[in-house]
Amino acid sequence: MKKRKRYLIDRTMQFFFLRFVILYVIIICAFFGYIAVRVNFYSTDFVVSTITSGSGLEEASMDSELAHNLRQILAARDKEFLSIIIVSILVIILGGSFLTVLFSNRVAGPVFRIGNALKQITEGDYSVRVQLRKGDQLKSLAEDLNEFVAKLENERKQP
Repeated sequence: MKKRKRYLIDRTMQFFFLRFVILYVIIICAFFGYIAVRVNFYSTDFVVSTITSGSGLEEASMDSELAHNLRQILAARDKEFLSIIIVSILVIILGGSFLTVLFSNRVAGPVFRIGNALKQITEGDYSVRVQLRKGDQLKSLAEDLNEFVAKLENERKQP
């Protein structure tokens, strides 16, 4: 059996699954991203308040300068952390999209072939058989259809 060169067999069905997976991934990533950002920002405030209040510095100007410098360093770290989260979400969405199209092809291809075979059968061609690739889903349905068409062909040949 030849290897299929197109991965978008039934665009409507495959894009339906793709939209579902992307929406699901975005919701999960947004939830965990929100939690990670909140934890990171709370930890930043906690670190600044802990270091400046417990530093033992006598002069308030040194304490506020230390706090200001520390906030700048942690703000830069927060921006980098946020960038990493955004890039990670985009990579997850793109990877999920690719895998969705790849796996939905294993269903859309057999549905497409079985549909074509049924059209030929309704036109009176009982010699048609559905052959699927190894690993395709709906293999048992295709085998049952082949048996059914073989029985129809035998009945038609017998007077």
